[in-house]
Amino acid sequence: MLELKPQMFGPFRCYVEDDNVTDVDYNGQDLWLTYKDNTRRKILPSSHGITELFARQFAQRLSNLTGREFNPMHPSLEGETRQLRVSIMHEAVSVSGISICIRKTPPKVRITQEHALESGYVSEEVLHFLKNCIRAHMNIVVAGEPRAGKTEFCKFLSMYIPLAERVITIEDVLEWRYKELRPAADALQWKVRENFSYEDAIVAALKQNPKWIMVAETRGVEVRHLIQSFSTGVHGMTTIHAEDVSRIPQRMVNMIDDSMMEQRFLNNIYDFVDVGVLISMKREPDGSMRRYVDQIGMFDHAEKNIFALLVSDGQRIEESVIPLQLQRKLERAAIKDIWQDGGAYERTQMA
Repeated sequence: MLELKPQMFGPFRCYVEDDNVTDVDYNGQDLWLTYKDNTRRKILPSSHGITELFARQFAQRLSNLTGREFNPMHPSLEGETRQLRVSIMHEAVSVSGISICIRKTPPKVRITQEHALESGYVSEEVLHFLKNCIRAHMNIVVAGEPRAGKTEFCKFLSMYIPLAERVITIEDVLEWRYKELRPAADALQWKVRENFSYEDAIVAALKQNPKWIMVAETRGVEVRHLIQSFSTGVHGMTTIHAEDVSRIPQRMVNMIDDSMMEQRFLNNIYDFVDVGVLISMKREPDGSMRRYVDQIGMFDHAEKNIFALLVSDGQRIEESVIPLQLQRKLERAAIKDIWQDGGAYERTQMA
């Protein structure tokens, strides 16, 4: 992992050090800042002080530190520190000018239980539901648009996993940081790379005695191995891009790109994925964006594939019924009412 000295950031430094800023995006001319409330602010060239020369120098320094080429033949460059992820695109492909994106990935959980309840991110009974899903070892897929905060939600929810249950996180960019957040937990943090793909990581993880396998984002054929891992009795979470929880199974089927296996794989998804959660964003009157748990659905496969929508627009749907196989999971975990506090939870967070 890289160590970037503060002075290397030059005109970026004040924005990188601003705790309210989550993303710093330079498009070759203007600078755009994204804040914790998901509002964005444009900084003009006359104010941000980033010149074309500095942008090239910054890219060259990162290239030297990473040992990777950055030129028209190798137009993309990435680097990570414990706190930041930096991505740069060369002007050979970014014709509007060199593009620099700096995203903060601090080892902290931005969502706290208290703030989640006070801000309307989640209602109390829906939070009980989610915590009971962890207690019952249900497999959870979190959906939403880009920047909705899917990984942050997973980080928050994973804090309720008992410390003695081994967790393996698999990411291409280290954002979950589960072991750093819970140093007393039995946990492994894995990072995929060119010679160690998501598929490789999931297969290897099964040999490391995990209780939970967490894949930060599922994008492609690795979904087949993830569902296979769930079929062995390992539990887990992942995130995908989808606009409705009911679309999660078909979205996952589309990733395998194998028409001969589609129906069989769809059945497996309904069999081994238990819960779908949709994280949405809503613009408030003051212009800020509020993230919240919008939908929760449950999947089951008996004689046919079953989907039950239990939460919509953040509110419980009273008449909805939990599928039979998932009721049995709750019974085995001694959970009488999934909407009520299920008892003590291990939960430790680092500030």
